[in-house]
Amino acid sequence: MDEARNRDTGGHGMGLSIAHQIIALHRGTISAGTSPLGGAQFRVELPRQSR
Repeated sequence: MDEARNRDTGGHGMGLSIAHQIIALHRGTISAGTSPLGGAQFRVELPRQSR
């Protein structure tokens, strides 16, 4: 864990909210779950860009 990036050391917990907004602007989705190895696992899906 990156100790410089957590709420105990002054983080604001906004990373996932910002990521969600960026992904939504690109018409994608984000989901979260538990990793089989422990911790969190995030899945981001973005549509293919048409040419």
